[in-house]
Amino acid sequence: MASPHPLFSVEPLEDLGERHVPAPHQPGQDRAVGALMLGLKALSQGAVIAASRFTNLAMVVSVFWLFMSIPNPSQFQIVWGGMYSAFILTGLWLINRGRR
Repeated sequence: MASPHPLFSVEPLEDLGERHVPAPHQPGQDRAVGALMLGLKALSQGAVIAASRFTNLAMVVSVFWLFMSIPNPSQFQIVWGGMYSAFILTGLWLINRGRR
């Protein structure tokens, strides 16, 4: 037989007998739990929608940051920035088109 591990041991469960008495059911408790679950569901759905909108905002902010981080842009930098903007706008259009 294997020797017991010094940091982990399994002890048998004791008989709870009369000590384990469930709490009495209170009237209206089911409605309160249902209302709480409905509120948490609405809150979680709002958080998911806000997170999806945050990605759109992050993409738009990246375009703005790109244009503002160039102190004296050349023609090529402006063209590349415009291409990046078109890429982001196309991605946002595809994402929003898929949501409908």
